[in-house]
Amino acid sequence: MSDLGPLLRDVIEGSLAPLDVDAIVGRRRRQRRRRRVGSALAAAAVVVAVVGFSVSALSSNEPNSVAAVHVTPSTKAVGAAKATPQRYQIDARVEQDPTHAPELCIYTVAGAARRDSSDCAGPPITNWDWAKAPDPQRASGTTSGQYRLVGTYDGKAFTLTQPPAAGHEPLPTVKDEPAPCPAPPGGWRSTNPNHHGLTDFQALQNAAQGAPDFAGMWMSSTTGSGPADDFQHNGVTVVAYTGNLDAHRVELAALWGGPVCVVQHAHSYAELQTTMTRINDEEKQLGLQVLSNGPDEVNDVVRLQVVAATDATQHAIDRRFGSGLVKVSSLMTPIP
Repeated sequence: MSDLGPLLRDVIEGSLAPLDVDAIVGRRRRQRRRRRVGSALAAAAVVVAVVGFSVSALSSNEPNSVAAVHVTPSTKAVGAAKATPQRYQIDARVEQDPTHAPELCIYTVAGAARRDSSDCAGPPITNWDWAKAPDPQRASGTTSGQYRLVGTYDGKAFTLTQPPAAGHEPLPTVKDEPAPCPAPPGGWRSTNPNHHGLTDFQALQNAAQGAPDFAGMWMSSTTGSGPADDFQHNGVTVVAYTGNLDAHRVELAALWGGPVCVVQHAHSYAELQTTMTRINDEEKQLGLQVLSNGPDEVNDVVRLQVVAATDATQHAIDRRFGSGLVKVSSLMTPIP
């Protein structure tokens, strides 16, 4: 990974401006003052999205030259001479009230004190027609609905390319995370019944996180056998490191008597956190519109969710931060 300086010198002119979240939130505040509705804005991540990337090498003889991430409007080639805007699909709520035109609710603000006051914000939809929207809901001057939308996005506004269809709000999913280690001879079981208390587990946690090569710690869905008073109810604790696993196994076994799975990761937890911070610092230069960004210690990556991205976005991020370190997901799904 290289310094940001060469990248900043080569960011192209006319790059796509990020969504002005401060203006959106400010507008919501002014609206609520006029309505005399008391509410507090939630502390949330700045809403910014990757709309599209192209990558080219910097022409420099300096040893620290890097690939420059150039931000361009998302298009896809048609034939040899034409390019059409990239289309996206999204299931989202659309809302309109007396203070704003129809917009996508992709940035949630604080729960309002009144049910009829707006509690979301996002890019406007340029060509919305409620007469073509299935089953819109109307209450106290607000019209809204959950829809599946297909259209183009230029970083500031969404434009439909076909009529909206009935949509659904995505349901949260709980992922099963089994222990990534093979079961030891005799299965997962207690190794020291005298070290199953809360203070013992805290000692394990402090020792693990204090190691310079610490890469993550989590409870797996795998269970073993042990005393009934096991603080973790016999769940297999997973601890990841980038260094000598045998030495860490011995250290942890002396502190905690429950089953422990020790695994090797390529990136330390500190590296994941540093990468997350770099993305936050560079999001405007990279043309990002980030919805969430944080370490995923189970999978040894940084998870980056943006409003709109294509495969080119992932390739550009790999060039900037290293292959496999950052995994990009898009709220708007690109349509091939």
